[in-house]
Amino acid sequence: MIVCGLGFGDEGKGAIVDAVVRRSGARAVVRFNGGPQAGHNVVTDDGRWHCFAQLGAGSFAGAETWLASGMLVELEALTVEAEVFAAKASAARVTIDPECTLVTPMHKLVGQLRELSAPRGSCGMGVGEAVQWRERGVFVRAGDVSVAGLERLRTQAFTLAEPLATTEEGRAVVAYFRERCDPRALFARYREVLAGVCIAGVGGAIAAAPGPVVFEGAQGALLDRTRGFVPHVTPSRTTADAANAPGPFRLGVLRAYGHRHGAGPFPTEDVTLSAPLADIYNVENRWQGAFRLGWLDLVMLRYGLTLSPVGALAVTGLDRLRGFSELRLCSAYVYEGDLAVLEGLVTFEGLGPGRARVTAIHVPGDLDRARALTRILFACRPLEWLVVPGFTEAIGAVRRLSDLPANARRYLDEIERALATPVAIVSVGPTGGAKIVTANAPRSLFGP
Repeated sequence: MIVCGLGFGDEGKGAIVDAVVRRSGARAVVRFNGGPQAGHNVVTDDGRWHCFAQLGAGSFAGAETWLASGMLVELEALTVEAEVFAAKASAARVTIDPECTLVTPMHKLVGQLRELSAPRGSCGMGVGEAVQWRERGVFVRAGDVSVAGLERLRTQAFTLAEPLATTEEGRAVVAYFRERCDPRALFARYREVLAGVCIAGVGGAIAAAPGPVVFEGAQGALLDRTRGFVPHVTPSRTTADAANAPGPFRLGVLRAYGHRHGAGPFPTEDVTLSAPLADIYNVENRWQGAFRLGWLDLVMLRYGLTLSPVGALAVTGLDRLRGFSELRLCSAYVYEGDLAVLEGLVTFEGLGPGRARVTAIHVPGDLDRARALTRILFACRPLEWLVVPGFTEAIGAVRRLSDLPANARRYLDEIERALATPVAIVSVGPTGGAKIVTANAPRSLFGP
């Protein structure tokens, strides 16, 4: 099964991967995109919590972690994460594909300076720089780490850093990283880390796996590097097809309400929801800013499904909506501006001079049109809503769909109808057991 996000990331993929692994008996979780900037939270039924960045989110359930060739790997962060996880459970078993590109302090240095110069919502982890440098032929792979290769990265980093470090904060960033970018010291640390993991082709391991394997996607479809809302995107491919696994069932994850961590368009943002829907696992940080909240956006989610078609949905955070008098789903925007720029980028109808009703988003095709699409969405706000009465009952202990309050079920029905995709899993709490598996889930993975 491929588990992928349909939004801007932070959809709850970690908890869903944990649930899928437990119910399917999967031996391994394959991380196939993104890098150390992922934050997939899992809470066990006995109260243990871990934020999975590079380890697979099925680790509590005993699954091995396989980092496929498309993964960006930060070895020092992986070591820290493995040590933290071992204190909570057991030693993680990790296989790294030798083709994985390494993220180093040199990448973090330049990435943070770029974010200071022109904020885009980056995590400050250097993943974007690692991707860009790799495309220019400047990179180090997990299978061939050398002092010479790291020295080349250091030269590249400080060449790029000099014109970017124009402020006091920028110069402080350079000073912080200068010692951490020493190639010989890095090589020694990397060699020690690599000695404790398996370096092997993950593709062959997947083909030879005796049982089910779960592919864990990072970020979300709306952050895809070329089809998301440029420049507020992640540097990797974030859709299910990035797994390069055409056979497995695809499960798309979304929260029961709108959210976004970082800069970028968010038409349904509603600051009045910031307090009641505040998330202890997603708080404001220096690089991304605030965790933004709003009502569910069907226009955005339909676009996410266009980019990453799935067989079923996993809806997380339904329990968080308890106590609202009504639950809202945005079905159309109003756009105000030059209508000529809308052609080919959105489905719209005019509402008069300089105003249009927008009901769908189209794949832009190239980066210039992607930037134009971003500008359009910044000029959109909600116009039409589907409204469902809220519910007051606590649902954290519910384990059958039929036992949910009538209005909670109605809300899920509206999501299914609006997105023309069945709901297979409903999360009614943060723990692994607080997941309702519906009749829409594939029996081959979840059993009768």
